Amino acid sequence: MLFVVVPTVENEIIRLRPWREREARFYVEARDDAVFRWTSERRHLTIAEAAESIRSAETRQDAICFAMADPSTDEPLGNLPVALRKGTAVLAYWVAPAARGRDIASEALRLVTEWLFDVGISTSAELEIHPGNAASRRVAEKAGFCECGFRKSKQPFAEDVGHVIVYRWPRPPGPAKTEAFGQRRAARPC
Repeated sequence: MLFVVVPTVENEIIRLRPWREREARFYVEARDDAVFRWTSERRHLTIAEAAESIRSAETRQDAICFAMADPSTDEPLGNLPVALRKGTAVLAYWVAPAARGRDIASEALRLVTEWLFDVGISTSAELEIHPGNAASRRVAEKAGFCECGFRKSKQPFAEDVGHVIVYRWPRPPGPAKTEAFGQRRAARPC
């Protein structure tokens, strides 16, 4: 099993870093109805449960949990967990309402995917998006992911339709570092 210490990865738009236990209140209170509608986040998560989850994230071998933070202030803006499944990174995210509309989600997805590939943790990345979540689909496409079809949903969405749309960003053929870190690569086949 892979054990990864969560690093800080950043650019001028977004900082990805480990969650801090003192941010448990933000984690619980920043989630709104849109987060609950389109993700599998538990509505009745307590601050104590969130703090315990942040503590236990340091020892997980099947996931990496990033806080999306403002690179200037280091204030949290959202959540970006990465589940590791047999060479594929399955990404998810949510952004606090006050931070939406600033392109941080698409930039965070792009940044974490490049990092996962560059350090050799993953050879492909996926997003599973509820078919009704048009905003998240736009975020995925802006980040460089391509729509690849449907699959049966394993996520307990509030609006359960039984399937999700899969978006993928496989590692392009050839050498891993064909461009500068953090730059968008050319079109990616599914």
